[in-house]
Amino acid sequence: MSEEIRNFKIGELIATGGMAAIYKGTQISLNRPVAIKILHSHLARDENFIIRFEREAKAAASLQHENIVGIIDFGKEGDKYFLAMEYVDGPSLKEVIESGPIPVEIALYIMTEILQGVSYAHENGVIHRDLKPGNILIDRRGSVKIGDFGLAKARDTATVTVTGAIVGTPAYMSPEQASGATLDTRSDLFSIGVIAYEMITGSKPFPGETYSMVINSLLSKEPKPISSYLKHMPKRLESIINRLLKKDPDQRYQATGDVVTDIDQLCHDTSINRDQRNLISFINEKDQYLKDIRKKQIETFFNRGLHYVNLGMGKIDNALDQFSLVLLLDPENEKAKEIYEDLTKKKLELKQKKEVEIPKKRVQPEKKKIKRKTPIALFIIPIVVVFLIGAYFLYRRFSPLLDFLLKNIGQEKYASLYLETEPGGADVTIDDIRYDKTPLTIDSLKSGTHTIVFSLRGYMAETLERDISKSDTFRYTLTPYPAVLNIRIPDGSRLTIDDKPFDSGWISLNSGEHQIKVTGPSVNYNKTLSLAPAETMHLNITKQVANPVITVRSNPQGLLVIDGRKIGMTPKGPISLKPGRHVITVTRKGFLTNRRVIFLKPNESKSYNIRLIPIRKRRRK
Repeated sequence: MSEEIRNFKIGELIATGGMAAIYKGTQISLNRPVAIKILHSHLARDENFIIRFEREAKAAASLQHENIVGIIDFGKEGDKYFLAMEYVDGPSLKEVIESGPIPVEIALYIMTEILQGVSYAHENGVIHRDLKPGNILIDRRGSVKIGDFGLAKARDTATVTVTGAIVGTPAYMSPEQASGATLDTRSDLFSIGVIAYEMITGSKPFPGETYSMVINSLLSKEPKPISSYLKHMPKRLESIINRLLKKDPDQRYQATGDVVTDIDQLCHDTSINRDQRNLISFINEKDQYLKDIRKKQIETFFNRGLHYVNLGMGKIDNALDQFSLVLLLDPENEKAKEIYEDLTKKKLELKQKKEVEIPKKRVQPEKKKIKRKTPIALFIIPIVVVFLIGAYFLYRRFSPLLDFLLKNIGQEKYASLYLETEPGGADVTIDDIRYDKTPLTIDSLKSGTHTIVFSLRGYMAETLERDISKSDTFRYTLTPYPAVLNIRIPDGSRLTIDDKPFDSGWISLNSGEHQIKVTGPSVNYNKTLSLAPAETMHLNITKQVANPVITVRSNPQGLLVIDGRKIGMTPKGPISLKPGRHVITVTRKGFLTNRRVIFLKPNESKSYNIRLIPIRKRRRK
């Protein structure tokens, strides 16, 4: 298809659906790629579909958010209804799922981005009603965007469908949507749960070969447990998805923010790293990502698991989560298997002890048999006493060493680390593993030498080598990149910054506030500018445009009139006039009127000395 609609050139077909076809195109005026959605011709005569198509445009256009596909234009050209949208250069989530399993950290990042976009829509009164992997687009630069608001509905508007009809995609709709009941924002949360389930397992929670089979499964059956697909899936993640999939809306999460809070806590406790850079690597170089990044993740999860084991039974659930993640990434890891099975067994034993009270057995003291002392015992007893006394003194002397050896041999040492930067909010990377932003507490760092990197936009990246043991605290002040001021000033003027003279042009300055002064003919600039780290500011100082000024004198005195307005008797001035053409007239009785046209420029100052000529009287003959 090679044609134009308004300001858009239509290119190759990207996708087609039951309602419209989507083409890659170009916005001619800006020469940028766009996606153009064109309603199928046989539907362009159906009023309901036209209204639905228009509603998609209006609903999406009202939502300006980084996780929602932007709308550029909408309209009708000839017999074609079209919708021009932001072009997302990358696959749909459906294509990503079909290419193979999605790692947990990637799935959680995508899920969080979807929740943020849906949260914004809900805050603006819009329910999507058709969330599914095919409507989630992933840019190759790591952006996750929600598209296709064709079924979106404002909470206070009527639905444009036949009464009793079901709208949406059966496999992803909520039970209340499938039964034709009134919907609220919790319906979208159910759909997000279905998407999350499919991302993690690769299968739909409510399968069926026909429409009616899917609806029946959705309304009457529970989804197959995620752990039946992935034995070592962290229990808390499975719990989050299960709660999203509750058939009763009142038992689900009630708002997107609640889901995000639980995901944040899960990632914090398990050190799952949700990072846009991971998504970029996974989308563009999947095999390389799975090979390189995940090896480091396995080591991190394993070490944290050992740390929680050392903390005792109170942290057994945390330890199980860590070793679950190890086995999720590396099912054949024998060490992790052994520890996981042992922890599971201990947890079961602990549970049984709490549930069943074990009566204490009364231990009957054994009756001592009285033996008669023999002469040999008289010799043995003193020897034993001497031996025990010697052993006691040896123990007292060397017990600290023994205690140290017993506590430390065979045990991995972990340290607690608190990091703080000025300013805060810096990204922290330790030994190539990324953590949260500062201020940050890490309670499971292996003792030893570590490479710590702080990075914050506008500030120089700082790399530190530190030997960390037990509990350590580091506070670090980041060095900002200098700001750059590109300033232009009029010829003949003088520039000072913080009372120091500078030439115009590119000037490197520290971030913060600076006093900028420019003085000269028709220039008087004096302002305080605030420059952020690494900021580039362009400043063009021009001469102040002032009205021209004139002074008028005459000999003898006369009445001055400028542009028909009486000014008064000369001399007069200075008189401020607008730049341009003016007519000056000086009159006096008995003298010829002096009239002249002048042209004045901005900032100009002129003086006029006018000599009046007397009128000569004719002599009578």
